[in-house]
Amino acid sequence: MSSAISSILGSSNRAGDLSVVSAVVDGISAPGIRAGSLPGLSILCGSRSLLLPDLAPASPSRRHDPVETPGMLSFRFADGQRRVTLALANTVFQNGRTSTLFTSNWLANDGRLRLAKETSRQALHINLPCGASGPFVYSVPLIPITAPRKIVSGFGNILRQIDVAGTPSPASQELEAILPGIMAMRTRTGADQVRVWALVMPVGLQDIGTPALQADIKPEDELKIARQTSPILSRLLNAGCRLQQIR
Repeated sequence: MSSAISSILGSSNRAGDLSVVSAVVDGISAPGIRAGSLPGLSILCGSRSLLLPDLAPASPSRRHDPVETPGMLSFRFADGQRRVTLALANTVFQNGRTSTLFTSNWLANDGRLRLAKETSRQALHINLPCGASGPFVYSVPLIPITAPRKIVSGFGNILRQIDVAGTPSPASQELEAILPGIMAMRTRTGADQVRVWALVMPVGLQDIGTPALQADIKPEDELKIARQTSPILSRLLNAGCRLQQIR
């Protein structure tokens, strides 16, 4: 770790302390709609007071303690209204932990780094100063497969019923009818697995517009549809809508 930090900071003889957040995720988002995720490193450098204002003083190392609940990273934007939560990768077969997230404190002196403390964590919030002066642009290459539906009932974060043509229906009814065909098509074409997201719209935001519903989607049309949909979803997210992963 010390050599990686030194390569990022470059040659410096300044004395002081550094805080490092380390997390293992399933993949790094690559540029472009079609690129998907790639293995690699994603690095964010900045002022600790700006990026990690909620970072509590580190306690003695607990990196190898068993952790049952998967950890997560939450990125909060400067306006205080938007947040992106990133689930961490399952690392049970690598280090025996459900997920890997820890903070470390390093002391720098005469160009050398010494590990002072290391702490295992379940969750951590990182502030992103970008996007404070104007709308933030999201890349959301999704394809709509159901029409917007009004929520009829739910319990906590569990969605029970939605309004389909004026009739309360099980929330999963439409997905159960549509997803098998999409999954079968992707299996035949050798495409990636299907991930399903739900766009949650607060009352009053319907006038912004929603992505057009697509029927009989062909594999060769997916990229075009995703490009058309992404800017619409970006506007909706900036207005206060939320994306929740279902599958």
